Amino acid sequence: MAKVARLLDSIVPEMYRLSIDVDMGQFRFRALEEIRFELKKPSKKLTLHAVDLEVTLASLEPGIKPVEIKTNADDQTVTFVFREEIKPGAHWLSIAFTGKIQDSLHGFYRSRYTQDGADKWIVMTQLEAVHAREAFVCVDEPSAKAIFEISLTVPDTLTALANTNIVS
Repeated sequence: MAKVARLLDSIVPEMYRLSIDVDMGQFRFRALEEIRFELKKPSKKLTLHAVDLEVTLASLEPGIKPVEIKTNADDQTVTFVFREEIKPGAHWLSIAFTGKIQDSLHGFYRSRYTQDGADKWIVMTQLEAVHAREAFVCVDEPSAKAIFEISLTVPDTLTALANTNIVS
């Protein structure tokens, strides 16, 4: 069995800011994400977990763009490669990505139900174990704890619910 690389050995997330726009017609979503993290050792690369997410833009503060964005389906990661070495300490990484609303019962997924004879859809998340990486770019390890700020844009026909305090 292959050795599983632990991302927490090099990068520790502190906060995720997510803005997610849901497209129920295409069962897709677009997201803007900011991750505040501590880098433990100098590196030209930042590796995070991601599964079936297409990263379209990325920037390390202040406006440092990666020279390459590489995905590895086997490791379920995305790696941002920078020209210059990033120093240890606190940083912000901004990412834009798109994804599919799956029908897999984990990650960011959809479920159909029937009401008054009509088929309707709901979308949900199931982020336990290693399924957060299917909904957003992250350090998806059980001991990686962080603060979340999430903004959802959903069609008027849907109601957004959360298991945390609603700010607005």
